[in-house]
Amino acid sequence: MHDSPPFPRADDGFGHAWGLAGAAPEALWRAFAARGWRVALEWAGSEDGEAIIARDQGGDIVLLYHLEDPAEAERLRAARESGRLDAFIKASLSETDEESNRSS
Repeated sequence: MHDSPPFPRADDGFGHAWGLAGAAPEALWRAFAARGWRVALEWAGSEDGEAIIARDQGGDIVLLYHLEDPAEAERLRAARESGRLDAFIKASLSETDEESNRSS
């Protein structure tokens, strides 16, 4: 768990993933933290790739953002640049709730 966003990222020799650089992931990190969620950068080296993970106080994942998906990186960049980051997060929460309801 980091107190502040670990961005910009230093080059780890594996090249930069689509969403690992720039102001957008940092803004998302800060927005997650502002909601009182515990934020961490996790899953490095996993099949899904690195992600910003937001957890509630009980440790359950509330929302996550895959940093290595180019389409998601573009959606996040566009949301931040248009001042719609909060709407991006709310829409992501709605999608997560819908997926949970389908699997129940």
